[in-house]
Amino acid sequence: AAALLRQVKAAGVAGSISYAFWEVAFWAASVPVCLVAYHQATGQWPDLSDNEDKAYLGAEAFAFVNLARFVVPVRISLALATTPWVQANVVDRFGIGGGGGGGGWASAAAPRR
Repeated sequence: AAALLRQVKAAGVAGSISYAFWEVAFWAASVPVCLVAYHQATGQWPDLSDNEDKAYLGAEAFAFVNLARFVVPVRISLALATTPWVQANVVDRFGIGGGGGGGGWASAAAPRR
């Protein structure tokens, strides 16, 4: 996974944006999946005012985070696979990360004289 992360870093801004997108998508999808899994396992939705429910939810979260570590290479690979698309459709289109001051978010927000 460390070698793959180095490839994401080498891909520059597009690689970082792509990786951030896949991480956010993974974790955003994980919350509802975990809640439904909890409901299926216990027959009820988690009640955070109940200590027993908190313990079950904590155990499920611990198991899920350990499982999530196994799919890190998949998320990084997805980021690397979508980096060219992000480069063409996000970075180049909006001038992100150029550093030259020729367009992009900073100059679009700057007041015109």
